[in-house]
Amino acid sequence: MNNEIAELLRSVLKEELEPVNNRLDSMDQRLNGMDQRSDSIEQRLHGMDQRFDSIEQRLHGMDQHFVSFEQRLHGMDQHFVSFEQRLHGMDQHFVSFEQRLHGMDQHLDSIEQEVKALRIDHAELRNEIIGTLGDFTEKIASDVDYKTSALNKRVFNIETELQRLIGD
Repeated sequence: MNNEIAELLRSVLKEELEPVNNRLDSMDQRLNGMDQRSDSIEQRLHGMDQRFDSIEQRLHGMDQHFVSFEQRLHGMDQHFVSFEQRLHGMDQHFVSFEQRLHGMDQHLDSIEQEVKALRIDHAELRNEIIGTLGDFTEKIASDVDYKTSALNKRVFNIETELQRLIGD
């Protein structure tokens, strides 16, 4: 009887455990499906990681380009600062030139005034010289006329005396 009980127990257990085994088999299949999906997700995530790594490398390359651009722009900024300093220096030279030209203009104005004054003085002096020469010439002519007249009188007196001496 022991065998029968054992057989009965086996049969009951088999009947009771078969749905559990079937359910476990079903769960096992579902877990296998989940494992496959998980593996598929893992592969997709791995692909995404690779894509992110690729994007990260590209972004790093872009960062390096931006650093290079920044350095070049900084160099250009330094050139602009240098240009501004040079232009400021040129402005100072132009201001200095303008001041010197202004001084020269004042000197030229002074020289022009002196030249105008000299022209006026020259004209006055010329008129005075002409007037003085005219007066001097008249005085010389008058003196020459007076002396000529005196000489003529002497010559006349000598001629008269000679005629008188010769004619007598």
